Amino acid sequence: MDISSRTATVFTDSRITLDSLHNANNHACLIEEIRKTLSRLEGIKWKIEFSCVKAHAGIYGNEIADSLAKQAARSTDVETAFNRIPISTLYYELEEAKQQWQKEWGKCTKAAITKEYFPTVQERLSMNIRVTPNIAAMTTGHGKTRTYMHRFKLLYNATCVC
Repeated sequence: MDISSRTATVFTDSRITLDSLHNANNHACLIEEIRKTLSRLEGIKWKIEFSCVKAHAGIYGNEIADSLAKQAARSTDVETAFNRIPISTLYYELEEAKQQWQKEWGKCTKAAITKEYFPTVQERLSMNIRVTPNIAAMTTGHGKTRTYMHRFKLLYNATCVC
């Protein structure tokens, strides 16, 4: 075999993987690992081609790959640990959390003072403020202020400076 003409074809039933490999904006961990491997192979004169096959259609190699993937997913072997979460998943979950937070914020009947400062979660998040104990006390109406102490009968007068 001529070393200048080494070609390998990767068959996959994952159209999304092929699309992700061609999307320069996709930097998911596994996609980046595939790209690094392809780059290394190109460096030693391999040409890698991809071909899509129909899933669950009885194609022998694809059925074996599916079986091995299921086996790896069930495995507790520490050598096969996939502990990195794709950044796209984190962004999605962050948006979901913000929507849930807003829903809870809207239903809450308390926090009237805080809601005057931050009517929506998005407004609060768009402000670049570091939440210190003093900021928290001021926006929530809780803390060692004269009004707060008077409310709990720890001070005789809420406005007296004495």
